[in-house]
Amino acid sequence: MNKKSIAVALGLLAIFSSCSTDSEDGKGKASVRMLTSFSDNEGNTYSDFKYDEQHRLLSFSKKAVQTIDDEIISSKQTHTSYTYFPDSIIKEITGDGTHIKATYILTAGRISKATINNSGYTELFLFSYNTNGQISQISGYEDGGKTIVSWDKGNIDNVTISYDGIDESNQITYTYTDYPAKNFIAFEELGYALPILYGVEPVLFKQGSYGEYPRNLVKTVNTADAYTCNYTINNQKDIIKFMDNRGKEGNFTWR
Repeated sequence: MNKKSIAVALGLLAIFSSCSTDSEDGKGKASVRMLTSFSDNEGNTYSDFKYDEQHRLLSFSKKAVQTIDDEIISSKQTHTSYTYFPDSIIKEITGDGTHIKATYILTAGRISKATINNSGYTELFLFSYNTNGQISQISGYEDGGKTIVSWDKGNIDNVTISYDGIDESNQITYTYTDYPAKNFIAFEELGYALPILYGVEPVLFKQGSYGEYPRNLVKTVNTADAYTCNYTINNQKDIIKFMDNRGKEGNFTWR
């Protein structure tokens, strides 16, 4: 688990599809609100979102920038795609010298194994679920570590990460707003608005491939670096603006 760059690229750089098979109370008809663009206050942009007839995300483009003292010094354009099969899902990130390919194996409709390849280096992740169909453990890390996920009232209330049996993180804990998570996209630039699970692909998590999805958006993240999140919503209950206590901002448009 020492080499995290591949999983970060495939996880945190990814976005969540705005589609959900559940209504706000978990019992209603499907939502079909879909994201059309995103930008943050540092110059990063996501665009060209494409979905299939089941409202699953097929592809998007991203322009990522690197800044020093609020000045953009470089940018990188990548394209991310998803291909769906009955027993697997393939994700690829390409562009500007990048080529990362991930294969997700489905067992009984949920991802049980992921293999991520970046220029010959491969990472493996294994996933376990509790009796409620919620992800409960992520293992397979090359150093023998694992992530334990605890749920309460439909949300992830704490996460414990261990390396070779030693707890590195003393239970990252979360509190939640009353805002439903179904129409939010958690970009790398706006991390912590939803729990980030190392090895879990956010788009596929949102689309149900890792079982149950968290019910609400995060209010606070309690770690050594604490975060507080704030949101602005529209009449359709879409999140149109995100802000945190570190000065991060993001703006979303929907259709």
